[in-house]
Amino acid sequence: MTVGDLKMNIDTSDLVKVYLDKLSYFAYKEYNQNKEKSLIIFEHIIGNNEGFIYSAKNASDYSVYIVVENDNEACLSEIMLYLCDLLKIVDVTITLTIFSENINILKYLHNSGFYDVYSSVSMMLKREEWIYQKDEIELIPYQVAHNTEYLDVLGDAFYPVREALDLVPYNWYQNNQKTATEGFMMSSEKGCLFGYFVEKELVGVLEIVENEIETIAVKVQHQGKGVGTILLNTAINMIFREDSNKEIFLSLLGGNQKALRLYERQNFQIVGKQTILKKISNK
Repeated sequence: MTVGDLKMNIDTSDLVKVYLDKLSYFAYKEYNQNKEKSLIIFEHIIGNNEGFIYSAKNASDYSVYIVVENDNEACLSEIMLYLCDLLKIVDVTITLTIFSENINILKYLHNSGFYDVYSSVSMMLKREEWIYQKDEIELIPYQVAHNTEYLDVLGDAFYPVREALDLVPYNWYQNNQKTATEGFMMSSEKGCLFGYFVEKELVGVLEIVENEIETIAVKVQHQGKGVGTILLNTAINMIFREDSNKEIFLSLLGGNQKALRLYERQNFQIVGKQTILKKISNK
């Protein structure tokens, strides 16, 4: 059996939505984003509805996404069948995102030449588990005039965890100012990027997209003073004001223990983990 045979089993029905949404909110979100951009070139249900694999072709590489619950031999064989065939026909880097905590699958991929880049944790807060907090603050929508401050606050805030995980560049925002600024502008147009100012100084950044907290960052000099907790409480209150929002989701780098403790104190629960791996084609 080859990849060509597997492609005959493409399934774009509601089963894909149900399965991805069940395993990972972020898996389904990422799938939709790739679908909207017409980047998906392959998708396949693994085994007896035990997982899902799809790939998207970007400008410089191929991205493969795997959501899987079981590590039986049949599932592993289907996964590796596709990956091996892909490595034969492309001469670019393959970025693999696996939504699973399954150690056996990760070992299998490591033995096949893939190496870890980083991991992240998905968390969820249910409305019924939230205790209303009154300590809201006034947030100011993003303004271009404060762009440099946003770059500084975000770059410095995430520097330590990126350095600890050896994610180069450590200060992503300073090294990608144009891309970051374009992202700020897009978020601003959607009305979801805010700054928290104290005496005209930007001390915190908050980004909310629908029922997801995309970003919480506190200026280094103001960390450890409760600003992060206040930003989080404000974000939760903003999202739960909409009656249709029953849960709140967020994602953080696997090594960010400080943020993990903050979210757990507010009753967020871990609902999934993902690992990003890469491999250079041997073509």
